Amino acid sequence: MENLFSLGDFTLANPRLHLVEAAAQKASQDREQRILDEIANPPAGLLGKKVWQMTREAWESIHSPINKAYAISISFGIEAGNAFLKLHGYTHNGYEFKPETPSNGRHEVQVAYALLRGDSVPAEVLAQYPQIYWERSDLRGFRYMPMYITTRSECLVAIAEWEKMSVQTKGTLDAKYFNHQSERDLNFHLNAYERIWKELLMLMDTMSTESLGRTCRDCAKKVLRKGQRVIGYEDEAGQHNDFTGTVIEYNFTTEKVVVKSEFTGELVDCTPRELEIIG
Repeated sequence: MENLFSLGDFTLANPRLHLVEAAAQKASQDREQRILDEIANPPAGLLGKKVWQMTREAWESIHSPINKAYAISISFGIEAGNAFLKLHGYTHNGYEFKPETPSNGRHEVQVAYALLRGDSVPAEVLAQYPQIYWERSDLRGFRYMPMYITTRSECLVAIAEWEKMSVQTKGTLDAKYFNHQSERDLNFHLNAYERIWKELLMLMDTMSTESLGRTCRDCAKKVLRKGQRVIGYEDEAGQHNDFTGTVIEYNFTTEKVVVKSEFTGELVDCTPRELEIIG
């Protein structure tokens, strides 16, 4: 049965169908306006804060309306995103967390890069990311941040990890395996890794002088530096305590270490695995 009727020389659609379409359009407009109102009225205390300055739940509360907007249509999602940007000063994907890269809306990524920059992340935010959280995530390197280190042994391992990342980044820069855009990004990471590495060295110097243990000697070549006190062994298996001394010279490339014995004053050539750092 056709849904038409005649009126003079005109054929018109069923007026009931027009009413249904108008009601649906009004409902859609109301739904979109509610989303825009939700964006315009974030929970108290969040306006003016960057992502890493608020808890994960707070970020999700102001980010979720954007997801609702994109579920309606891409064009409305863009409109809602622009409203978010105008209000907060950063995109709904989060504040740009590092140079020359797109933003990332994951809260833990925002927190991680705030730590890399050396920003002061609030205690209530850090409390949501204990060391075990990073161990189970794709950002595992952040389990070695200074705030999680409690012993000199842990400190040595952490220093080795950040130094390794620093060396790898430096190698990428030296080999010029990058384009102009990513060079700034690599330099950002390099500077951040080296800053954290130095913080850990200072932290280790403040800790008690317990032996770091032979189990950590695999990492020693990453953190050896002039002036460190070490125990030297006759072989890499560490079966025989040979001498105690101070590092006089260390060549990272050749892994040659020169140690001055505290007992005889003799200069002894060693490799990192023949040494145990004690101070």
